[in-house]
Formats: sequence, C-alpha cells, structure tokens
Amino acid sequence: MCCYVTPTEYRGNAPARGRRHLWTSPNLRVLQGIPGVMGTRVHMGDQEPSTAGLRSGAGLFGLVFEQLPRALAVFDSDGTMVACNWALQRYARLSRRRSLGSETCCTLFGCGQPGTPLAGACLTRMTLAGSDGVSDLQLRLASGLVHASASRLDDWCDRVVVEVTPDRPAARQSGGLHITTLGRTRVQEADSERGAPWLDQRPGQLLKLLVAERGRVLTVEFIAEAIWAGATFAMEGTVRHLVHVLRNCLEDGRPAGRPSRYVLSRGGGYTLSDEHVAVDADEFLVLAASGLDEFARRGPLARPHLDRALARYGGDFLADEPYAAWALAEREYLRDRAAHVLRALSDLAVEAGELPVAMAYAERLSAMEPFDSDIHRHLIGLTLRAGRRTRALRLYQAYQLRLHRAFGERPDFELSDLRPVPLRLAQVDAPTWPLGRLRSRSLTT
Repeated sequence: MCCYVTPTEYRGNAPARGRRHLWTSPNLRVLQGIPGVMGTRVHMGDQEPSTAGLRSGAGLFGLVFEQLPRALAVFDSDGTMVACNWALQRYARLSRRRSLGSETCCTLFGCGQPGTPLAGACLTRMTLAGSDGVSDLQLRLASGLVHASASRLDDWCDRVVVEVTPDRPAARQSGGLHITTLGRTRVQEADSERGAPWLDQRPGQLLKLLVAERGRVLTVEFIAEAIWAGATFAMEGTVRHLVHVLRNCLEDGRPAGRPSRYVLSRGGGYTLSDEHVAVDADEFLVLAASGLDEFARRGPLARPHLDRALARYGGDFLADEPYAAWALAEREYLRDRAAHVLRALSDLAVEAGELPVAMAYAERLSAMEPFDSDIHRHLIGLTLRAGRRTRALRLYQAYQLRLHRAFGERPDFELSDLRPVPLRLAQVDAPTWPLGRLRSRSLTT
C-alpha cells in the first residue's frame, strides 16, 4: 500500500499563486494518502521514502479520511465514484459495496435534472472544464438539503473531489426532533427530553406508527386500520383530530394555522419530515452497513464502525409496542442487522486473540437468537477454548432444555463434537440486504 503525496508536501514548495484547489484545505489534504486518488508518488528531496514509511503513512491518511466529519467523495473523469468516506455514505444513504464503481456523480447529485443548480450539466465535467472549481451548490441528497463544492485534485489529475456539508445542522442540534426507537421510545428536541405520558396514549401510538412507516405517506384509512383495527364507525374525522393532537404534543405553543415542522400533510395523508426528524434506527442501519462492508473486505475500520453501530442498538425496535403488528417487520429486520453486527464483532475479537470479548459478543447474540444452533455451538466452543468446561456444560444443558421445551428436539451437536473448536461464524462473511432498507425517505406513497 503506497502513500501518495503532493510535491509541495515534502519539498517545501509553495503552491502556485492564483491556483485554488479544494484538496489543499486541511480537510481535503488527507486525500493524498488514499491509493488510487492521487496518482503521484514523489521523493522527499533526493531521497526515496522508505516502504515502511509509505505503508504507515497510507494507513494513517486513510484512517483520517474515513473518520472525517466532512463528507468527501472522489470521482473519475467520467463521473464514476472511486472513493468516499463514511460521512458521505451517511448523507447519501449509500452502501459502499454498491457505491464504488457503480455510483456516479449524476446519480448521486442529480446532474441534469430540471429545476436544480445542475440542470443540463454534470458536476464532474463542470469542475474539470473550469479553473476555480465549483463552490456552494445547494443540492438534495437522501438525508436532505446539502451544500456541495468541487475541485480538481490537481492540474495533472483528471479526478474531482467533492465536499458535502449539510444545509442545516442535524435535527438534534438545530431544535429538530430526535426519536429514540431502539428500546423504549423517547423524544428529544434540542438538548431536552420530552418524557410525556402521551407517548403511551393514542398520540404516541400514532407517532410510533409514522416512525415505523417513515419515508411513506400514510393514508387516513391506513392509520385508522392500524390504530383502531376492525372499527366499524367513520374514522376520517377521528384520525385528523388525532393528528392535530399529536402535532400539539410535539410543538407545544405552535400558533393556530401554522404548518407543523414534524408531521407533514401530503396528498391527503401524513408523513414525518425527513429534514426535521431524525430516528436512531436509521443511524444504526447506516453504521451497520458501513461496518459490515468493511468487515466483508477485512478493512481496518470494520471494528470501530461495528462498535459504533452496536452502541446505537439499545434494544428491540419500539419495545414498548410489543404486540403492534405494524412494528413487527421493522423490529425483526433491525434485530437481524444487530445479529450480523454481533457475529462480525465476535469473529474480529477471536482473530485478535480476545476470547473473553468474543464470548461476551456471542453470549449477547445467543440471547437474541435463543434457538440458533450455530450461535450456541460457537459460544460453547469459545467457552471450552477458554478452559471453562463447567460453564460450557451449563450452557449446553440450558440450550438442550430450551430446544426440547420449544420444539421437542435435541441439539444437532454434542459437546464432544466441539473439537476442533469452531472459531468463526462463517455466515457473516458477506452479508447483503436491499439498499432500499437504508431508506431514501422519498415522500411517495
């Protein structure tokens, strides 16, 4: 792995006057360390840099690039995305596995679409054709409005770097709404939490329904059937009154006649605002996608991303609505993603020689999936490898009893079968799922 740097970085030459390149800013200078982005290896004076130095530098620059809070992407001269960091994936709701090599600046930023700053134009071509780049274009990504600035990487390079910043601070910082759904439902506005009894009443049930179906416009009939299943009386007026009550709960003191920031009316139905409402489940999904993509290709950032994803998973989706049919599909989907994260983290801990950590992940996973044979085989095998035979026997007997009571079956393995000890949950190598589950939040029915 080589470190690609600029000639001025080590020779001490100042950049040519009048030349403005985005990548010379502190945020974008790290691009020089991303292999394939800068195509130039240079000397430090008359000395060739050591191979070890190049490798350590590339690793460090790559880590900084990935962890920058600013969203960055690099595009080839034909507009194909060749690099992006985690922040860009979060803003655009992208899975890196499907983005690099297949995503283009036109599909990402809507180049050529009428009524946008890029109507009839391509961002990459505009940037390569000009001398000063493109600055402060207001565009729309999946997460909302953003400002994009673009520049050549340098005169000798036909690649473009784009820096993306949100049009406004995140909902939680700007006085918007942040809804915690993983575990018990909580609603926060700015820095204050709204712990209110209405969350356990009809208005709260409507809010949870809108969260479970976020990204869709819910008709009055759909809401009525979900909350008052089987009702025989006319529900239109009742639903509209309930929406009014919910809006007042979320925006206490909102003047009469002023549109709600959070619960929007669209085509006779209702939906949550994607610009002013943030949901922790979406944040978890983006972190999990990034971490599992890194894990599948054994990237160095897999463990940090997976740890961050697991920290966001505070429990089952809408755990305070355990019997609501409309929450079941999303709850199971998020549980499955969390299980993949735990499988990957357990494997990474084993590879790092951290058996107690791997066992802790596997034990949490076994509690989430109490009847899955491969998980219990993995946990008990790790326990035996750690020399804790008594605990391994207790775990095996508990699993045996649980399986017999639920299904009248016995485990498909014996304790004596766990040699050699299974060290990895192989099924987690390349998890895939529909990118659409990361939720574009397009307000369509």
